[in-house]
Amino acid sequence: MVTETGLPKSSLSWALTGLFIAYGSGQVVSGYFGDRIQPKKLVAAGLFTTVIVNLLIPLCSSGIQMTFLWCINGFSQAFMWPPIVKLMSAFLTETEYTKGCVRVSWGSSIGTIFIYLVSPIIIMLAGWKSVFILCAVVGVAGLIIWLKLCPEIERSSTINENDSIEKRKEKLISPLVIFIILAIIFQGILRDGVTTWMPSYISEIYNLSNEISILTGVLLPIFSMGCFKLTLYLYAK
Repeated sequence: MVTETGLPKSSLSWALTGLFIAYGSGQVVSGYFGDRIQPKKLVAAGLFTTVIVNLLIPLCSSGIQMTFLWCINGFSQAFMWPPIVKLMSAFLTETEYTKGCVRVSWGSSIGTIFIYLVSPIIIMLAGWKSVFILCAVVGVAGLIIWLKLCPEIERSSTINENDSIEKRKEKLISPLVIFIILAIIFQGILRDGVTTWMPSYISEIYNLSNEISILTGVLLPIFSMGCFKLTLYLYAK
């Protein structure tokens, strides 16, 4: 994109930074509405929005436009994970829920592997814009399958009615919860940062082509899937 658009890397990198910030803040909003709106509808809305954004990105002519759209993309993707957790907690047993979380995480890794394998081919054949169009097409297929197969839950809220407002606040500000939140934040900074920028590191340090550099990104999600499986085994023990 830097080569073909002529935009500086610093300008394009703001789009990624904006996505992570919007995704993180959107998780809070998604969690709030996830207890009040059908999870099926929230995920569908997030998928639909991210499809539209992927179709609009190739039409952008400036880094500001891309950053604005990619922030919307990050916010819309935040409306997927919390509702999916809500659905799993409503329909799965404790054992099934644990396995389900791992398999959903696998889905993310498999998606990363797919796009890292396919992107170099698409870029060589039709340019970088076609990658976003392909992602939009995959998103439409996922949206159709989701709307057809995903069930709805009877209750719109999973908040424990026996808990008073004071007790809920105590749970949220407890030291354990605060440390868990901090751990997730730092882990997310390391994971997403390394995963996103790995192809750029490889390209600049070893002077490899863009296509080959992107392919190296496949190794991280493969390793991640193995770690998910190991963690599940340790948790079961």
